[in-house]
Amino acid sequence: MKFLHRQKSFYFQRKMTIAILKKINELGTTVVLSTHNDVVVDALDGRIVHLEHGHLVRDDVKGKY
Repeated sequence: MKFLHRQKSFYFQRKMTIAILKKINELGTTVVLSTHNDVVVDALDGRIVHLEHGHLVRDDVKGKY
């Protein structure tokens, strides 16, 4: 039962983090996020800058993971 509670808590925290980052961006602040989490990237639905070994390989205004 603890595992399910932790799992729900994790998803809730991720959902809240996404909402907070979106709100900060809506208010005019640039948000730079470095992650490998495709769910978070897709939920933010914003500009995607993809680097590999320090080199830019992708820059999309509205991108998905």
